[in-house]
Amino acid sequence: MVTMKKGKSFLDNRTKKSQRFQLQDVDEPNLYRDVFPYEEVCRVEFDHRVELIDPPEEIFITDTTFRDGQQARPPYTVQQIVDLYDMLHRFRRGYKTRSFTDMKDSQIAQQIATDLGLRAQVEDTEIVHDYLLQHNQADIDFLLERARRIRFEVVVKDKTLYFRNAGNDKKTEAVSLNYGSTLKSFYPRLSTVQQVSEVVVQGWDPKKKEAIVGKAVQGDEVSKMNGSNLHQASCR
Repeated sequence: MVTMKKGKSFLDNRTKKSQRFQLQDVDEPNLYRDVFPYEEVCRVEFDHRVELIDPPEEIFITDTTFRDGQQARPPYTVQQIVDLYDMLHRFRRGYKTRSFTDMKDSQIAQQIATDLGLRAQVEDTEIVHDYLLQHNQADIDFLLERARRIRFEVVVKDKTLYFRNAGNDKKTEAVSLNYGSTLKSFYPRLSTVQQVSEVVVQGWDPKKKEAIVGKAVQGDEVSKMNGSNLHQASCR
């Protein structure tokens, strides 16, 4: 017998030891439509319990590409960390050099989505560019670069590419988390590979016919986000 447990979110179909069942040959199968209605999300049985599915409003399809196992040392336990990436990384295979003339960024996003075999939902960027060059870049990397310049974001969900105003550019309240209650764990990572002491960016001024050179060195940071340098942090 299948029964609903009071105060629980599952159906219980346990049977008593004294119950006996007799096999019968029937004309039509019992599809248990009252338990598994076809118009709802399917229910999965675990340990004789049918869990009632409560899916979120939005589900993002991702790809598991990296697993990181950590050793345990007191008082910590072994952690198995799984990194999930969106489907954008699949579109970084193959590089192109081509130009776009008299096109808006939104039109370029539409064209690239078509080239990648995706549907597109784009927000109009209004400004028409005389000439844009995609130089030895994957389509998605070129589109991400264009998006960063105009504070847009690129998202691939299922088979649809979204090119829209960045979510963090909207006026929304900041989310506060308290460690131990609303924030259960936090594993920050810092890579010190290929650190440089100076960055030089060069461009060309076609009117003045001269180079544009920008330099930045350590100490030119606009903000350290309330952080400290690596040496001081490692000595604490």
